Amino acid sequence: MVKKNLFAEVTRTKRGVASNRNEPLRVLIVDDDRSMIGFLDLALSLDGYKCVNANNGREAMKSVIERDPSIILLDLAMPVMDGQEFYRWLRASGRTEVPVILMTANQNGRKTCQELGAQACLTKPFELSELEAQMSKFMGGGKF
Repeated sequence: MVKKNLFAEVTRTKRGVASNRNEPLRVLIVDDDRSMIGFLDLALSLDGYKCVNANNGREAMKSVIERDPSIILLDLAMPVMDGQEFYRWLRASGRTEVPVILMTANQNGRKTCQELGAQACLTKPFELSELEAQMSKFMGGGKF
């Protein structure tokens, strides 16, 4: 769960626009927690991102194929297909250029992130500023 005081950090600037084109960057949010999806979708949409949501890895597979996301926010523990299985599928499918930020409530989750070779990992609960810092690494170094 994201810490509740994060709404104070949400701004209405349009930072989620690709610099080389005038269309929003697409963020795929994959989590079985509807409140997490709702919060992240709201915060990122207010910043100009186009969000696509999935409740498990299987739904995320379909979204990757149909929507071609710019970045993926991926929970590790989900029913149907968990984040580890989805991550392995994503990399095996040749989509190595899509940055993935893994999210986990498990204190041992960082070890799993390292074992998978993930570019970034956030431990829930996290601050919106932590997500912003991770996303900015992949989105040109600026604020998201």
